[in-house]
Amino acid sequence: MADDAPVELKIEALRMWRGILVAEEARVDSGEAAKAMAEKLSITTSKKICGDQDSDASLVGSVLSQRSEQLYDFTRNKNATVRYVSVDLIGQLLRQGLVNPMETVPHLFAILGDTQAPETREIALQLLARESEKRPDVLRQRFRAGIIHAFEFQKHVFQNTSALIQSKQGKIDTVFDRVFADSIRPSRVQRHGLYKSLLSLFDKESSNRLELLGFAAQVLSHLPYSVASDPLFIIHHISQMTTLRGPQVMERFASLLRPHGIIIDELDPSISDDALEKVALTKAPSKTKLVSKLFKNGNCDLGTFSRICLDACAVLVLFQIKFHLKKMYNLSEIRCIEYTPEVKDRGSEKCFINQDGRVLFDAKIAKFCRRNGVGIDIDAVLRLYADFKKEMRNNEGLGKEHGEEPSIAHVQPENQKRKRQAHL
Repeated sequence: MADDAPVELKIEALRMWRGILVAEEARVDSGEAAKAMAEKLSITTSKKICGDQDSDASLVGSVLSQRSEQLYDFTRNKNATVRYVSVDLIGQLLRQGLVNPMETVPHLFAILGDTQAPETREIALQLLARESEKRPDVLRQRFRAGIIHAFEFQKHVFQNTSALIQSKQGKIDTVFDRVFADSIRPSRVQRHGLYKSLLSLFDKESSNRLELLGFAAQVLSHLPYSVASDPLFIIHHISQMTTLRGPQVMERFASLLRPHGIIIDELDPSISDDALEKVALTKAPSKTKLVSKLFKNGNCDLGTFSRICLDACAVLVLFQIKFHLKKMYNLSEIRCIEYTPEVKDRGSEKCFINQDGRVLFDAKIAKFCRRNGVGIDIDAVLRLYADFKKEMRNNEGLGKEHGEEPSIAHVQPENQKRKRQAHL
């Protein structure tokens, strides 16, 4: 079917194909096809064993199987009815074994992001629950791909993305909560495998997809954890990742800026602010003499500096997840340090949410590196550079495994800290 075909034609065609599959299945199950085959003496025993009575249905099914990619594309159609009938058809194909579950499951995850069509989401949830019963490992293995598909779905259909749903009562859920709670949460092995898989999105080669990282960060920050070891496990691995990647990013900044007189101590960023960091905190950094000399005259490659800032932004999002989980579940620094993944969960260690800390997670830092209409926003990348260095100091992230991790939004200016201490 052509992409520019009328919406009404797509809807009727999808409904018709599903109707044929259902009718043929009913005919086979009723025994009518087997009876008709027995009356035909020309049909050999081998054909009977091969299931020749299902030839009509298999013909339609095989055509749809070959066109499965186009059916998956229909689930991303901007028309809600097209999405509904396409998911309904894919469910029938999946039940009859005519499409590959490993390929189909990520597209069903994507439909969970269809927050404007609850009926379509419900069908996808039922299909995922059925697949979980038959193939328990498939959902965990394809969860990461499903999050990417859900992000791309929302970006294509709604032009904005969010993995969160907030009820009128203020309860915050992710669009994947039911699948996680029913199919993955009961197994400790599957939970930990899922968390590692989602954190792998923050690998260096993925740092150029900051909006996707923000989407994944929302999921990690708001999944319905039932035991405290789950957020502790995530915090533990984030600490390992930031301890490794933080110094690497700082070293790249130092190597780029050192030849131009900007001295950065990559071994200990807490010694002092460098000149560029101080300028970045001004109202208009791009208009200062230092920035003009450094970037506008071509002395330092702004494109390279911006690419390093993208990697720094991915590290900052990890810091935000860590801070959010600690505040949400009231986890002290000592408890995070003492946690070891090898220790099994204790039955009495329930996960209690700190109601004062239950806030909507938003990776605002991911928005700092956007381009304007004429090129790179110099002010944005410079402020991101300053935020990264400040956050590394606050976390003591270089050369140490753990540290305090205030989010950028929660960091107080030094003068406010002094006033507060004086008051106390």
